[in-house]
Amino acid sequence: MKKFFLVYVCVAGMFASVQAQGNLLPEGSAAAHELERMHVLYGMGSLHTDIFPYRRSDGAQMALEAAARVGGWQAQYLLDDHYAWLSVIDPPHMDDATGLRKVYTDSTKTFYRYEAVDQGGPSSMTVPKINARPLLKTFYKTPGALYYLDVPGFKLTVNPLLRGAYARASGQKEPYFLNQRGVAIAGQIDSRIYVDLNILESQVRLPEFIEWRIKRDRAFPGAGSFTNYKSLVFNVVNGHDFLLSQGLIGAQLTKHVGFQAGHGRHHIGDGYRSMLLSNFGNNYFFLRLNTRVWKLHYQNIFAELKASSVKSNRPGRLVPPKFMAAHYLSFKPFKNVHIGLFETVVFSRNRYELEYLNPVILYRTVEEQLGSPDNVLIGLNGRWDIAQHVTLYGQLALDEFKLDRIVARNGWWGNKFGVQAGAKYFDAFGVNGLFLQAEANMARPYTYTHADSLRNYTHYRQPLAHPMGANFAEAMLFAQYQPNKRWLFDVRLNAADLGVDIDSTNYGSDLNLPYTTRWRDTGNTLGQGTPLSFVQWSADVSYALYHNVWLDFQFNYRHQRSTAKDLRFDAPFFGVGLRANMQKWRSDF
Repeated sequence: MKKFFLVYVCVAGMFASVQAQGNLLPEGSAAAHELERMHVLYGMGSLHTDIFPYRRSDGAQMALEAAARVGGWQAQYLLDDHYAWLSVIDPPHMDDATGLRKVYTDSTKTFYRYEAVDQGGPSSMTVPKINARPLLKTFYKTPGALYYLDVPGFKLTVNPLLRGAYARASGQKEPYFLNQRGVAIAGQIDSRIYVDLNILESQVRLPEFIEWRIKRDRAFPGAGSFTNYKSLVFNVVNGHDFLLSQGLIGAQLTKHVGFQAGHGRHHIGDGYRSMLLSNFGNNYFFLRLNTRVWKLHYQNIFAELKASSVKSNRPGRLVPPKFMAAHYLSFKPFKNVHIGLFETVVFSRNRYELEYLNPVILYRTVEEQLGSPDNVLIGLNGRWDIAQHVTLYGQLALDEFKLDRIVARNGWWGNKFGVQAGAKYFDAFGVNGLFLQAEANMARPYTYTHADSLRNYTHYRQPLAHPMGANFAEAMLFAQYQPNKRWLFDVRLNAADLGVDIDSTNYGSDLNLPYTTRWRDTGNTLGQGTPLSFVQWSADVSYALYHNVWLDFQFNYRHQRSTAKDLRFDAPFFGVGLRANMQKWRSDF
């Protein structure tokens, strides 16, 4: 019977490309990790794993293929998570030639199963789970959606967002907590136009080493604007309140070209961090073109950024804008090899520079033609999947450099670049669900900065690439083990050395400072300035109460040293949390 299911997947794949590029997986989705795992171990799908977020249609295609070829709880999880998108890749009709036929299980023709037909007669096989007793006969008819509607020409899913956590640290009077609630909505019209929307209301109290970042940047990490918050329930007077929303509308322009417009963020690369473009900072308005053809995935992003923040802006004045244009070409010469080329320019005008809208031209040539002092960054991304279990990856970000200055080794300030190297090990040592990862990152002083603060590589005073900005070196080790659908064990170790700017001298760490105020021209070294180093490790145990609903038990310890008294931190903190359709909030920066 499984061989007939595989035939169906192959037939469905021929029709998938003519459908909408589809809704996107949420940031940090557990399904994204599982899709990458299936891609590495079994060569499934045509993912370009270095461009995130992934498409739901890709996930649905791989879920069906995983169910046919591999089975097990991981495949079942993907099917349940992508139930609403399975019909997007259905062929227009089902008959005996495919070995399968669709049989609806309710009068509204919303839920269905597949019947596989063989010589011995029909036998039924339910692909995704269907709840026999949905809540109030309306909610959670399938595990992956609180509410699901599928009528001719229109598809809608609604899910709650919840992330609550409470922790106590040794020697701290106030507890740490997260209280985040929201909703995520995804919809499609005619399988051509799609909408993603989520809104998240938050009240938080975070560790002191993050509070230092908030005070320096006058912005909340990953959210931007915030207000102060007091809680009588948690006995907290130094908390923060903020509202975060993401939303986009997309459409399929041609068979291979899709278009999106909205507020959100992007991640380029295969690492936990990105030296090119990461999803660490605040959301921004963007227009995005995605072209997928042959072995290529070409992405263009045109965005409006903010050069400052509400907290650092004069009252009654609009936050000044700046603009970004970026393109990234991902090429897969072989199924297990990815090569990516990246280029971006950040500029400030009274209007968007129309010449930067050219989706194929090199921005450096436009910059020279305009005679402009805009900030151009170029980069290289690489990935190699070896031995069907191991992935090696890396990045090189070049802001500015001169080869003769590098050879001279005199610490010239203008040699501005960042490097990443990492490895992933899926189903390590033959253990199903065991994942190991090691990653190292570094960026020289003054990387991503510019003479004009309106053109630095930031948005809302937060880095667009690595969250530590520049002038740092970092190493990370991760181990994750999920033996079944219920239990998840996660251990992380993160160590970094930074040189930070806490006085009037610009040592090259704070990207919001113009490099014209640099400390000196030569003799610059990694970690110069006020030294800050930390080692942080965490051990988490999570239990799945339901699909994408987790109960978390967390232990964190951070030992942070510095010559500046205010930057020292040495305390373990224990916590418990509950989350739905969200990942854990990490404080590893």
